[in-house]
Amino acid sequence: MAPKEISHSYVDVRINGKWCAIDSFIIDTPYLKAAKARLASEGRTLGYGVRSDSVNVWDGKSDAFSQFDRKLMIEDHGRIEDLDAYIRSSRYRTKFMGIQLNSIFKLMGEAGLAQGNAYLESIRNPVNITTPLP
Repeated sequence: MAPKEISHSYVDVRINGKWCAIDSFIIDTPYLKAAKARLASEGRTLGYGVRSDSVNVWDGKSDAFSQFDRKLMIEDHGRIEDLDAYIRSSRYRTKFMGIQLNSIFKLMGEAGLAQGNAYLESIRNPVNITTPLP
């Protein structure tokens, strides 16, 4: 269900006068390790919400990305003050068949959430796969 283009945000943090951009807090370590291993076994560098060179630990001194890569950026929308207004705007790209992806997840309800979480868990713990992968 991932759209061709997505809007991705990250946090700017100012430390000792230097701005650092981070999204490294999004992906937990077991998931990151398993997803990177899966990418390596498939000979790919991007997928499962991570890149093969992703990090999820921030050193407090430099940028740290687990998902984003500046080379993948199509357009920088700058700082967003009103997230709800931005999501309603035409600039927001995370849509599937014209519908905001988060709205689709809301429509899917608990059953859809459980299925999505089961898929993530199957990546996190590939030995314990109890549900078929989509």
